[in-house]
Amino acid sequence: MPSAVDFVRVNPVTGQLALCIVLDERMDNRQAIDRLRRKLNASARYAQSGDAYADHPEANRSLPFTLTAILRSPVDAIERQNLDGIKLQYRYTPIRFTVEMAEPGGLQRRAP
Repeated sequence: MPSAVDFVRVNPVTGQLALCIVLDERMDNRQAIDRLRRKLNASARYAQSGDAYADHPEANRSLPFTLTAILRSPVDAIERQNLDGIKLQYRYTPIRFTVEMAEPGGLQRRAP
């Protein structure tokens, strides 16, 4: 699993694969957005190569995989606009980009 992916979720009912990236910085500047895009691209390559499905055989290859950004804190209007812009870049692809808020105390990252 590439270092860009913090954790992987597979929906137990549908088998849809979600590659999750925890956002540790504000998405209000070009450098942060570029870092996120690099992580998203590395995560997408991991799934598209088939390695993610080999590592998680319970995942359903026929469903589009999801790249999920996990927020640690609420975002302001600028950050929301930047994240919505990234979401738009995926609208005509089989990849889905979603943004979720972490549950307080419930977010655990994988060990390095």
